[in-house]
Amino acid sequence: MTYEEWGARASWRRRSKDFGALVPYDDGRPIVAMEYRPDPTPRWHRLRELWLGLPPHPHILDALEPTSNDGLLLRYAALDWIRPRIFDDGQHHLRAKIARRCAQIVDVFEFLFKHVGDEIGLFANPRIKVDLDNQIRVVFSPASPTYEPPREILGDKPRWDEQTLVYIVGAQLDQIARFETRSYMAELAEKCRETFARKRYPSLHDLREECERYGAEKEWDVSDSERIGWALIEEGFGWLELGKFDEALAALEAARAYAHQLEIVHWALDHVHERRTLAEHPTVIVEPEYVALSTLLAERRWLEALRPRDDVSPEEAALSAEDRVIRRARASLKAGDAIYALEMTERLLRRSPDSVDASSIAIEALLRLDRFSEALAYADGLVARAVDVGRYHYLRGKALFRLSRLVDARDAFERALALDGKLVEAMLLRREVDRAMKAALVEAGTQHAPVIELPDSLAPLRDVIVTGKPREIIEALSAPEYADNADAQLLLARYLALDGEPDRAQVVYDRVTLAPPPHRQQALVGKAGLMLAAGALVSALSLFDVACAEAPTDLDASEGRAQTLERLGRLGEAAAEYRRFVGLASSRADLRVRVAKQWLDDHVL
Repeated sequence: MTYEEWGARASWRRRSKDFGALVPYDDGRPIVAMEYRPDPTPRWHRLRELWLGLPPHPHILDALEPTSNDGLLLRYAALDWIRPRIFDDGQHHLRAKIARRCAQIVDVFEFLFKHVGDEIGLFANPRIKVDLDNQIRVVFSPASPTYEPPREILGDKPRWDEQTLVYIVGAQLDQIARFETRSYMAELAEKCRETFARKRYPSLHDLREECERYGAEKEWDVSDSERIGWALIEEGFGWLELGKFDEALAALEAARAYAHQLEIVHWALDHVHERRTLAEHPTVIVEPEYVALSTLLAERRWLEALRPRDDVSPEEAALSAEDRVIRRARASLKAGDAIYALEMTERLLRRSPDSVDASSIAIEALLRLDRFSEALAYADGLVARAVDVGRYHYLRGKALFRLSRLVDARDAFERALALDGKLVEAMLLRREVDRAMKAALVEAGTQHAPVIELPDSLAPLRDVIVTGKPREIIEALSAPEYADNADAQLLLARYLALDGEPDRAQVVYDRVTLAPPPHRQQALVGKAGLMLAAGALVSALSLFDVACAEAPTDLDASEGRAQTLERLGRLGEAAAEYRRFVGLASSRADLRVRVAKQWLDDHVL
């Protein structure tokens, strides 16, 4: 992951809802503090008191003072707020990475056991974060654990000993990793969580040794010099989040004394100067020559630092200023920072209102920010300027879909496919509209609210799904009570794909392929569609072959197989499959059938 991507993921705007505001704090000298305010309970008040009394620990966020609203001020830390769990598929480097983090959690609980003794149970629900240095940082929640607690702490006389803490550590591994069933680290986690204490690791020390056997360093404490350096870097990021550019620069300039961190310091300084320049000159677009970043920083040529990073080629650096902004906005969107992508494109559109690329990125950013009406306005402008470009109709359809204007969305996707029959994204979304739309009638220029056809088991989610907001739908479908519901999992996978998370969607589809028909068939076709959209044509064809063999009358599988064969250049086989698809279809007026027949007319003599 690049620094730019990490910076987008660590943006304070992405924090979870139990974190409040950033504030300057006087701790002998000004620093940045972040407010932590979990649900207050009697347990929380005692936990907060004990946390405030702890000496500093590298993996526990420093508590500064309580707040009047039952919160707690913590020293600012630059955390990755959207960190996905590591998928342990048996590869050595991934196993070692999980083992290192497990050993760090062990270190946290050894430290707590030493300092709070019998009250360590108050700290039994840690929440694991990761910082820029790829080290874990822990906060503690007063809520009940989300895992089944060890049996020895249930009842009137709970027993807290090292084997109980081994269980607690093992339970936290689900926060940092997903495991293959029989991977080494999966077996380690399973042994930690044995029901009977005598079957677990005898002590935290034994668990640490097992982690070291799987790749954790025997000594991971950083030096005092490194610790000071990282503290200054984090402080610089904190001041930047507060918009205090002078303070951010002062902290980062001080961190330059630590040579082992020079690369990240240079990037951070560049980032601060860029943000300051954009804040002070909202319409500036700078076109510098290609010069090494270290030279620009040394010569304090801050405006010229508004360019691609120093790891790009001179040819890339020779791009026009507009193309460079487009490249940066697209990268920010890909990294998940829709707000920054939108800020850059809107600034560019004030100078170049006809920039099609900027408008397209702005639409995608607005959709991710749930600002659907504004996205539609941009899309309408694109279509008005170029009515014969299929992708613009596709973007317009996405905005309409999110506004629950399903009939209009369907028309937009049909138009997109008519103009560009290979626009796989439009085909997939049109299918989503068809699935969502049981009745959407047009009367006098208005539409009734869409009626979503759901299985009875998903009826409680109807109101959420009708909103059309993918993030809310994904969160609802990810609830534990739907983990074994195949209908819910298929819907979850489709919305993950729609929201730009194909990797997570594929994991869900993989699980559902183990279910009996018809859910297995739908999962096979869904995963194949992801492969097709990603350009993994051989994998897509293998899946479509299986789907067609198991369900020969499945229209989606037949159409997908034909399109994959076409893109592989196997036109004879594609023609045969398109003919089969047309023969299976009950309606010859369906757009998909018309597109297939047109392809046959164009390619078959």
